[in-house]
Amino acid sequence: MRELTPERVYFAARRLEHYMKLREETQHSLEAKCGVAQSTVSKILKGTVTPTVETLTKLFDVLGVPFEEICEPDVMPNPDFSPKLGVQVSCGKRRDFHNRV
Repeated sequence: MRELTPERVYFAARRLEHYMKLREETQHSLEAKCGVAQSTVSKILKGTVTPTVETLTKLFDVLGVPFEEICEPDVMPNPDFSPKLGVQVSCGKRRDFHNRV
């Protein structure tokens, strides 16, 4: 990973928020699983702290996210798609992917 610029920290925070929702993890559950304080997770999500590469790696390892996806804007996940639910929302319309072949 390159230098942690403000843009990369922003993308990391958005990804963290996305994968926490997807994996149904809370700030407290991440603290218990990887040892990063809940208050630190909160500050990362709010953008009030610049996390270290080590901190981001711990958090995303727990969430099962590859290191390469942490801070790169060109691999941002689609926030409207949840493989767990199989539903994508686009322009206010719901699309169900369960019955597609």
